Amino acid sequence: MRAESVILTRQLQQTEPALPDVDVAAQHAAAAYAEHNLTLGAYTDAQSASVVKRIDVATLRESLAEQRVGLQALLGSGIPDAFSSAQTFTETHAK
Repeated sequence: MRAESVILTRQLQQTEPALPDVDVAAQHAAAAYAEHNLTLGAYTDAQSASVVKRIDVATLRESLAEQRVGLQALLGSGIPDAFSSAQTFTETHAK
């Protein structure tokens, strides 16, 4: 499970930085299509690429979250989450 988490984390680190570029390309394609400077096929390709990249990132995040739950169930303890603060849920609510 830990090895898979490392792989998923690496994939997320490689995929997530591409989001802004893909989104900008989709916005430029939308503007060009609105001005009749781009074909429908090229416009839909750019929009699809943006959606697919967002789905990829969401899927990787979900897989990482599932891995965390599995590890927490096996270990019986909290594991710091890369997407939240360093405090565990119980530490936050115990105050």
